[in-house]
Amino acid sequence: PSHKTIEKDDDISWANIEVTGDIPPPRADFVMTTMDGKIVVYGGWDKEGNPLDDMYAFDPESNSWSCMYRSDGSTCPPRPISGFVQKRLFSISGSRSSYDDVRVLEFGKITEQSQFVPKMTARVAEELEKLAAFEDSALSNLSINPNDGKSEDEQRDLLLKVNSCIYEFKLQQPAIELQLDVLRDAVSLLQKQGVNMDKSEAGLNEAGEKWGAVKKQAPIAKEAGKNVQEREALKIKKNIEAFEGRVKGNEVEFKKQPFFSFETGVPASYELIIKTRDELLKFDAELADLASYARIFEFPELMDPSKQVQ
Repeated sequence: PSHKTIEKDDDISWANIEVTGDIPPPRADFVMTTMDGKIVVYGGWDKEGNPLDDMYAFDPESNSWSCMYRSDGSTCPPRPISGFVQKRLFSISGSRSSYDDVRVLEFGKITEQSQFVPKMTARVAEELEKLAAFEDSALSNLSINPNDGKSEDEQRDLLLKVNSCIYEFKLQQPAIELQLDVLRDAVSLLQKQGVNMDKSEAGLNEAGEKWGAVKKQAPIAKEAGKNVQEREALKIKKNIEAFEGRVKGNEVEFKKQPFFSFETGVPASYELIIKTRDELLKFDAELADLASYARIFEFPELMDPSKQVQ
């Protein structure tokens, strides 16, 4: 077959491209291949003549480098000749006249790891961002003093913000403390893989300090709203008792409804059932509101009689 020959006047030129990512350090005499649409570079010698036992992949779609494998070279054979065979890297070194030192690096496992590391790095950053947002919101709400409200209604609304935050804090505390431990382990693991985790490590330290501040502020915030808490708790308890009385009365009236009688007829019974259903849904909505208040004000057991009636 005929091949295209480059002529003197052909418009062909090389162009520099900007690359990003974990760029490999300078080296000579490295091994290079293509795999899964990426350019893979292994080993070689640094400018001081020391052997490099590392592997990088270049993605031509994004013009970015990523480190797939890196070690200190202690397991690398002396002055090896290396080459890729499918998804394995063979390094052969000879002592005296025989090439008796043959080592293999399972490239498939490294490929899986190279996909895992960036995903894990992104996940750590994402979880730290969510945790920081939760802590900032908690510290903001816990700094509220309900006594600053100009009226009892305003004081109640401020107290609800504080108490809701304290309730959420108690609910989430075990999970967040576990999450901090998991994130520390993840950052440590990624650092061992050669990933620069300075930013995430700083974010993790800040998250730990903020979480300590949240734990310290929660009881202070609870004490600050104590007077408003006692006043509003009495109101809510009275509302719950009144609701319970209305529910019991409704139960008695419900049993007297005409749709329980055959003489009422289907059309009339159907209309009464729809009306009664709407009334019961209003009771359900009020029950949910009061249960929420009772939970936030830490006396949920007061709602038990109302739930049993329904």
